[in-house]
Amino acid sequence: GLAKDAGAEIGRAVKVNQFMETTIPSVYACGDCAEYEGINYAIWPQAVEMGRTAGANAAGDGLVYHTVPAALTFNGMETSLFAIGDVGKNGETQYTVEHEEDAEKKIYKTRYYADGRLTGAILIGDTKEMQRVTEEMEQA
Repeated sequence: GLAKDAGAEIGRAVKVNQFMETTIPSVYACGDCAEYEGINYAIWPQAVEMGRTAGANAAGDGLVYHTVPAALTFNGMETSLFAIGDVGKNGETQYTVEHEEDAEKKIYKTRYYADGRLTGAILIGDTKEMQRVTEEMEQA
């Protein structure tokens, strides 16, 4: 692709630092084509914040990107689902996983931690902890 041919480091997407700057000085990437800390969410909330950060820095502001926890909720087909953040997909990260399952009650809960902080979670069947999980991720 264009970024690779220009000399940018590529992983799942174009790798960027906390300023959304690629490995090519003064060249920025954001949204679906950007990978930050090994993650490319490719969803709207991250794209908006990345774009804001990249644009500000292209204009010389020195703004640091703050990750917006990616979340998905679903209620239907007699169940509920909530998923947020990095759920163990970064091959460069060492995760500690806490898993809880009750097949009879159709409940599945998994939390992913890296360096002692919650990076993501999946709750199926019982999503009452959704707010607490979101707050814990925002504080990390």
